[in-house]
Amino acid sequence: MNKTEATTAFEETSFLFGGNAQFIEQLYTTYLQNPAAVDAHWRSFFDGMTDGGAKPHSPSWARADWPPKPSDERTAALDGNWVELEKLLAPKIEAKTKAAAPAVAAAPAPAAGPSADEVKRATTDSVKALMMIRAYRIRGHFAADLDPLKLKDPEQHPELDPATYGFAPGDLDRPIFLDMVLGLESATMRQIADILKRTYCGTLGVEFMHITDAEQ
Repeated sequence: MNKTEATTAFEETSFLFGGNAQFIEQLYTTYLQNPAAVDAHWRSFFDGMTDGGAKPHSPSWARADWPPKPSDERTAALDGNWVELEKLLAPKIEAKTKAAAPAVAAAPAPAAGPSADEVKRATTDSVKALMMIRAYRIRGHFAADLDPLKLKDPEQHPELDPATYGFAPGDLDRPIFLDMVLGLESATMRQIADILKRTYCGTLGVEFMHITDAEQ
């Protein structure tokens, strides 16, 4: 490609510069809804994007099926879908509690499993713990240790305090089912808080909730 061709190509595509991306996406959304509502130049450009007359998908943020939403408790914990999370965790907690119940030798009937209240309490503990974990993932960096000279008093962040989620001092050493969130099947609230502080509130703040892939 000679200089003239390169210059021409640049002039023809310069409007696609990244700074215009949001404007172009909004314009394209309008085009998909009503092609006649956009300028003829843009309509011609968008028409040229079709493949055999089939319109491409709308921008990812405008699609109901994107990003894909896997249905598991880890994803529910990340996106704050607590109702779905409770439905997913309750059967696992009940099964785990039954498996942990001591067997009674020569018993005429199997040992009684956990009561509905016990399962509900354990499930509530798990959901509340995952709510706090999510809070640290979103806002833990605000409590990062970025003041080595200790010139300011540290700010208080209630959303990072177990008490906000109903955990009193006497509850901090009760095992809570996590189903491998934080890499642990279960942990006490004291252990959970310690891990979260080390991970998200050290001398380097961490925030990654813009990532939609739970595996990442």
